[in-house]
Amino acid sequence: MMKNKLYWKIWNWYHYKSPIFINTLNIFAPIRTWWKARKYFRFPSIKFKYGKAGEVASSIWHGSVNCATWFDLKFCDVFWKWKFDDSVFEAEPCINLILFNRWQFLWVFGCPKVSYNENNYMYWEALLDYVYDYYNIYITKEQFGWVSYITNEYGNEDKVTCWTDEWLTKKGKEKVKYESDKYNKYSI
Repeated sequence: MMKNKLYWKIWNWYHYKSPIFINTLNIFAPIRTWWKARKYFRFPSIKFKYGKAGEVASSIWHGSVNCATWFDLKFCDVFWKWKFDDSVFEAEPCINLILFNRWQFLWVFGCPKVSYNENNYMYWEALLDYVYDYYNIYITKEQFGWVSYITNEYGNEDKVTCWTDEWLTKKGKEKVKYESDKYNKYSI
């Protein structure tokens, strides 16, 4: 009984009164989900933000400012949830550092730099679809849900997917081409 009481006293001190707080010691957490799809998806680009604590990213995703800490370090994987039997993107992975409850440094892992489309939502939605829903890159591409409409020269709206093959590695592009040839060969 005494051992359990001591544990909770230490836990309470560490989480609420300790001047140093490290939330997650796993430094690979920001790339954990990407690591599962690394054969086919390019590495996310890293963006750096800094400023006063709480103004850079004061959301529940990137951590709030704790008044008792001098040093706060968090490693976060991509935030997502299950909704209607589908994985839905919430927020991008990050590394968050708060010093002396004054300065906040945030490294955000976003969409890889591609020629025209740098939308974090679509990149992470596609990656989550591959990892948690389909685990086949061709089916992920075909079933990708983000759609936009473009007016053609006749005034009609054409349905266009927001998927881009530039998110993929060379091996991923080859796999999509191979799978598409395989599926189209047997289709009527």
